Amino acid sequence: STMTGALRPSFHAYKNTGQTIANNTNTTVTWEVETFDSDGKMDITTNERFEPEVAGYYYMHCMLGITNMPADKYCQIRVQKNDSDIFTRWQQFASTTDAPVNASWVVYLDADDHVRIQVRQNSGSDQDTRGDEECSFLAFRIH
Repeated sequence: STMTGALRPSFHAYKNTGQTIANNTNTTVTWEVETFDSDGKMDITTNERFEPEVAGYYYMHCMLGITNMPADKYCQIRVQKNDSDIFTRWQQFASTTDAPVNASWVVYLDADDHVRIQVRQNSGSDQDTRGDEECSFLAFRIH
């Protein structure tokens, strides 16, 4: 079939400042800045979720950086579709680091579906996400 709509809807959002993530707690990431939002479908002011309203397959990518993650602890990206986990990606660190966790996936969304990102970490205490675009989320329709 032929794709229409020039990869729309699509968006790119990121964090401008850090967000505190409690130990062993699933926390919805609050996105603060949109680089672009082709059709106004990424809600960063109320629900912190992508609501494409156009059925199709979507390519998505998320990068999350946590400041000073201790060695042998993990940071996890939890992707939720309609408030249920559909994909997780975690990384355990060999040494104390600010290295981000990256995840890419493809998901089919109906017109009334939505996707949000949660993060979880097990450092033993509260940790802060990185700012300055070291935490980002993007998506675009591929079919």
